[in-house]
Parts: sequence; structure tokens; C-alpha cells
Amino acid sequence: MELHNTWEKGQEANPGSMMGKQFTPTQRKLYDEGRSYFDDGNYDMAITNWKELVRLKPDLSAMYYNLGLAYYRKGLLNEAENNFKKAIELYPANADARVNLGVVFRQMIEKLAGR
Repeated sequence: MELHNTWEKGQEANPGSMMGKQFTPTQRKLYDEGRSYFDDGNYDMAITNWKELVRLKPDLSAMYYNLGLAYYRKGLLNEAENNFKKAIELYPANADARVNLGVVFRQMIEKLAGR
């Protein structure tokens, strides 16, 4: 599972895309710091930053996707599930979120089965 980059050089912001609209400097800082925390394995701080970004920009599918990944890495499957579902709700073409939601469901079933 890989992070979605919400900022691609030269790519125009498209309100219908996973990127949503362009970031303000504060939003960009929250994203960048969260990404750095995630890359360093500090999922709690990544979650803190990205939750604040979602609070400021609740229509950003990619941040729900990234939150889903951070929760997944922490082993918090219910939270991962909820965030992948929200990413799909905001951007139904998000194939990665659909695949990762399936991975989460599989792990939940295995956990219930005692595997």
C-alpha cells in the first residue's frame, strides 16, 4: 500500500479529482509534515496532521486514503476501513482505496477466524 500524492508538479487542480483544489500554504505544510512523519513511521503524528488537513479541507479524498494507510499501519483496521470508505465516497474511481479496503476486510475476517 502506497500513499497518494495530492500534489503533482504541473498537474492542474481538478475539483472532481482525488487532489481536490489546490492547497493553501498552511494546508500544504500539514500535508508535507504528515508525509514526512508517515515516511519515518510516526503514524500518530501523520494522523494528527492529516486529520487537521481533513478538518480544513473535508472534500479531499486523497487525505482519507492516506489516513486509511496510517491507521492500517498502526493495526487499527476499523479506522482504516472508515477512511478508505470515505475516500471512495468522495472519489468513486479510487481503485487503490477499493483494493486496500478489500485487504482490510480480509484481515478483519482472518482476525475473527483466529488466524
